[in-house]
Amino acid sequence: MLEIGVRLPAMIGDVGEYLADAAALEAAGVESLWVGEQSVLPVAATSRPAPDLDPWVLLAGIAAVTHRARLGTAVSSIAAWPPVLFATMATSLDHLSRGRLVVGGGVGNHPVRFVAGGLSARERGRRLEEFVTVVRAIWSGSREPFRGEYYDVPALEVAEPRRPGGPPIVLGARGRAGFLRAARWGDGLIHPGGRPDEVASALAQVLEFRKGEGRSGPFESWTLVPAPAGRAEWRQTLEAYGATGLTGLIVAWDPRLLDLLRNPDAEVDRSDLALAQG
Repeated sequence: MLEIGVRLPAMIGDVGEYLADAAALEAAGVESLWVGEQSVLPVAATSRPAPDLDPWVLLAGIAAVTHRARLGTAVSSIAAWPPVLFATMATSLDHLSRGRLVVGGGVGNHPVRFVAGGLSARERGRRLEEFVTVVRAIWSGSREPFRGEYYDVPALEVAEPRRPGGPPIVLGARGRAGFLRAARWGDGLIHPGGRPDEVASALAQVLEFRKGEGRSGPFESWTLVPAPAGRAEWRQTLEAYGATGLTGLIVAWDPRLLDLLRNPDAEVDRSDLALAQG
């Protein structure tokens, strides 16, 4: 059975309403809440939406008003962070959320985020792979120095993670190189979206790569889907993606979602009432 996640906007209108929506979605049965990352963008010659707020700070606020739903990024350019700072930040957020954090990472669509941090935007995929290795070593409690192609980390101690080995790291991917990266280094996959058959094919590739790497154990898989226009489309979406083998869907936020989730069978109920009344 598909788990349902919702991708909240990463821009706040009214703070109270934003946090109330997060709490209401959890109360309606949503298993996870996600935030995207478009907080650093190049200056554009044409108009487009303004940059978003930082997803990690938003998740900290959401953690304070929720209790059960998992909290994740879908997705963040995590390798633009220094790995030690990221590891301690994510550990802090995982403690704050009582072990509900899911780190959704990817290479990102905008190289400017890396350049602005003094990093080369080239080979972002390889940097991400080494970044995940360093962060996992920190979360494992390693006190050994690390020297790689991109990172040189001395022996150090940081706060212990909330969970052994730290929170899961699921990697966003849309092509073969990303699928292989998710299979080798990820605890899961976030697919950017597409037809159910396309998503099923992508997941099959990742699982085949993972098998070839000799990896086993839990592996979650998600895809992004647009908000449904109504109940009929919602049912069709659930049926279509239910056969893909995915763990769940990350649905784009829409005000109508709350009504769909709270009253999934409203049309059926109305039909039954009409029959009962003759």
